[in-house]
Amino acid sequence: MINLQEGRIMPVYESDDFGSYLKIKPERGSLIKYQVEMVSNNCIPGLLAMDLRCKNNEEYLYYKVTSRIPLSQLLSRKKINKRQLLDLLCQITQTMLTGVDYLLYNKCYILEKEFIYVDPAAFKLYMVYVPMVIEEDVNQNLRKLIIDLIVNATYIEDDNPGDGFIKKIINYIKGDTFNVTGLDRL
Repeated sequence: MINLQEGRIMPVYESDDFGSYLKIKPERGSLIKYQVEMVSNNCIPGLLAMDLRCKNNEEYLYYKVTSRIPLSQLLSRKKINKRQLLDLLCQITQTMLTGVDYLLYNKCYILEKEFIYVDPAAFKLYMVYVPMVIEEDVNQNLRKLIIDLIVNATYIEDDNPGDGFIKKIINYIKGDTFNVTGLDRL
C-alpha cells in the first residue's frame, strides 16, 4: 500500500471532455521509467489505463476512471457474499500475477478500497499501479485489505460450514508463508 496519508502521493480527481481521471503526482525522480512505458503502452488486464503527462515542468500520472467507482463506494451500498468475495480476491491476485509478466512489482499496487475501481455492471476490478520506487510490504498490505473485506464488507451468513471458506482464508492470511501466489492457489 502506498501510504496516501503521509502525503507521499496526493491523489486528485480531474475531468475533461474525454473522461474522468485519478491524477497522482509522484515524487520527483522516483518514477521507474521502463514501468511507466510498460503500463502506458500495454493493455494489462485488471489495471487502469495510465499515461504520464507533463504540466508546468511537473510530471503527473493519469488513470482513466470513467464509468468506474471505487470499491469502497460499491461496498458502502451493499455487502458482498462469499462468492463475490472470492471473485474479488481472484481478480486482485490475477492482476498482480499478470503484472509480473510485464516486469511490474507487487509492492507498487495501491491496495486500498478507495483506489481499487469497479465496473459495477460487470463486477470487474481495475487496480492502480504506481510505477515508482516504493518500499512497502505487499503481503502485509494485502492481508489488511483481505481482513477489511471479510470483516466489514462480506455478508457471511451464507458461508457453508462444510466448506469452511472464510476460515480457510483467515487461517492462510495469518500464516508466515502468506503471499500473492499462495493466495491465488487457495
